Formats: sequence, C-alpha cells, structure tokens
Amino acid sequence: MKRASGSVIAVWGLAAAVVLDIGCANAADWHWDPRVDFSGNYDDNYGLEGNVAGGTVAGAILDASLRASILDPNTKFEITPRVRIVYYPGETEFDSNNLFLDSQFEHVWQRADFTLSELFWSQDVLRSYLPTSEIGAPLGQNSPGADLASLTERIRQNLLMLTPMATFDLSPREHLEVQAQYLNVDYSKAIYGEVQNFMNFTGSLGLGFTVTPQSTLTFRGIGSDLRPTAGSGATTYGAEGQWDTHLSQVMQAYAKVGVEHTSFDLAEFGNSSATSVSGGLGISRKFVAYDLFADFSRSVSPDSAGQVVVRDDLRLRLEHKFSGRTSGYVGLRGIDLQGLGNYANFTGQHYGQAALGIEWRMLRQFSIISEYAYTTLKESNITQTPGSNAVTITLRYEPHRPVEEIGVNLGR
Repeated sequence: MKRASGSVIAVWGLAAAVVLDIGCANAADWHWDPRVDFSGNYDDNYGLEGNVAGGTVAGAILDASLRASILDPNTKFEITPRVRIVYYPGETEFDSNNLFLDSQFEHVWQRADFTLSELFWSQDVLRSYLPTSEIGAPLGQNSPGADLASLTERIRQNLLMLTPMATFDLSPREHLEVQAQYLNVDYSKAIYGEVQNFMNFTGSLGLGFTVTPQSTLTFRGIGSDLRPTAGSGATTYGAEGQWDTHLSQVMQAYAKVGVEHTSFDLAEFGNSSATSVSGGLGISRKFVAYDLFADFSRSVSPDSAGQVVVRDDLRLRLEHKFSGRTSGYVGLRGIDLQGLGNYANFTGQHYGQAALGIEWRMLRQFSIISEYAYTTLKESNITQTPGSNAVTITLRYEPHRPVEEIGVNLGR
C-alpha cells in the first residue's frame, strides 16, 4: 500500500496548492454547492452471485459531496470532495466507506487554453464499484479505471488519474491538441486473473480543422504504455479521426474511428501483438421537457487485472420533466470486455443494467427519488447469468439547486 499512500498524499497536496493559489486571489468569488443523499436500499443479490438467496440485503446509504468552484473571465477551477457510506445491518461484509475527490482547472489565453483534470477515489471493490446508468463521463469517454472485477470478498481500491490537455490556435481554422493521462490503480490484495496493481500512461497529439462554425474534424496520433506489477505489459499506438458538432449549448454530437496496434512484453501466453479497431458514435440533446444522452464506443484499455482488453460500452439515458416538480428517467448501460492478443487466459465479461426512476421536488432544496435497477454480470465461461433487483428511495438535500433545473441531475 505504499504506492496508494503516496497517491493520496500527492492528490491532496496538489488540490490544496491549487485551492490556496486561486482562493487567495478573491475568496468572494467562490461558489459552494453541497449535496446530501440519504437512501434506503434493498437488493436481492448484492454480490451478484449464482445463489440469489445468499446476497439479499437491506440497509442505508449516505452520500455527501461539496462542490467548490471559482470562475473569472480567464480561469475556472472546481473541486468536489465526496464520501459514500454503505451500511447493511447483519451483512457487514457488504458495508463500505468510500472516498472521492475530483477537480478541474482551466485557464484560457488569447490563442491557447490549458486544462488539468484530476480524479481520485478510495473504495471497496464490490457492487458500489460497478458502473451504473448515471452519466458520469462526457460523450466519447469511458468511465476511468477498471470497473468489472467479479469478486466475492472485500478488497479496497485506490485510483488516481491525472489528465492534462492543451490546445493552441495555429490559425483561425486550425488548432493543435496535446493530451496526456496518468492512471495508477492499487488494490489492498491482488488476485490472479481478477485484480492487480498497474499503471497506465497515455498520450495523444492531434490537429483539428474547423469545418463550420459548429463542427470540427480532428486527426490524432495516440499511444499508451501499460505497466502491471505482474504478467505482461503492453505498448499501444495508433491513429484516429473524430468529428464533433456543437449546434448550441443544448445539442452535441460526435463520431470517431481509429486503428490501434498493441505489442506485448511477454509472448508465452499467446500472440506477441494484435491490431484492433476502435470508434464511437453519440449524441447529447436537451429538449423543452426531455434530456437525451446516447453513446456507443469501442476502445482498447486496461481492465482490473492489468490486462489490455477491447471494451464495448453502451450508455443510454432519457429524462423527462412531467411537471415543475416531477421528473423521471430511463437508463441503460451495457459493457462487453474481450481479451486482446496474448491474454489467452482472459475470461470475457458481459455487464448490463436497466434502471428507471422518478423524482418529486417537495421544495427547491429537498426532493425524493425512487429508483429501480436490474443488474447482471456474466463471465463467458459460465452458463449461469447472475442478476439482481434493487430498489432505492432517496431523500436529497441540495440547497443551491436552480429552480429551473430539469431532469434528475444528468451527469452529476
């Protein structure tokens, strides 16, 4: 856990330095947005095991966050610490205390801008670790880290991700894009073929062309280097093209396609290299009474065992405002993981969740959210498909929530 402790210190040190640097400028410009969710939850198979009767739980969840942000004409900074506590009486193996911290710093010059995004979490790897139908990443971006480990025991994961990005205007219609990413994943215990510590370094260099005032075409060269603590590391490089359009503040869409070639450090388990195709297609659209988010992407990335896999990810969410105080949503999430190249022992995984919910705002600050979700996780070598039915009722307190806000907080 030495690497994990170092990651925690580095993250909090970086966050404190940036907060102090910006906060000293003008403390009056800070905006504070707290949110507290207190939930009752029932799940008939929390561990997603074959024996449904063995994983039935009922308990409480406390989820609290405080988003602090500062904005001036050239600089934007926000930071959000969050804690999530799960308690199931009589089922202590499912209890957890999870900590999260994410931030984003952005500065704009006349012909350039720089963004630094940071994400850190420390959480138990079980159900709270799996992705949901909530939209947590923008179009064309996967949820960070490894998220489909199939475990039946409590293991803690510490994840740190840093993503700096800069763009430079070369002319009124051309710009240069430079991006890097550092991902460090640590577990309290390694399990062969399931979870292990790893680091992943990613970088890209792109040239963008403004096709119309609303659309951009970008060509990128990309590369990544995976370094697990055991097994075969891998180096991936390739190229992709992406089209983006921003017709307005409420309408965005993209399409991209790419080719990657991956070389493995160790070849005794299978092929020493592999070539794959990636891409994506998605749209985010806000109507008067609807919010629509739909995205399908294929990518090459590390999984929880520190192995390179091909990941197909479908995200779909439709939110509807029934009245000034009532809104609801339907969400779908599907993920398919397949091994790549020399990982002959990798077991493919198929994950899905279907969810629906309704929110009633009693007051501007208080609301009640009722949700139902069906979740399934299947491995390719197992014929049985474990699934669970979960019902959650949440009392939410959000004192600074805008009166005119629509939907169930899409993306937050």
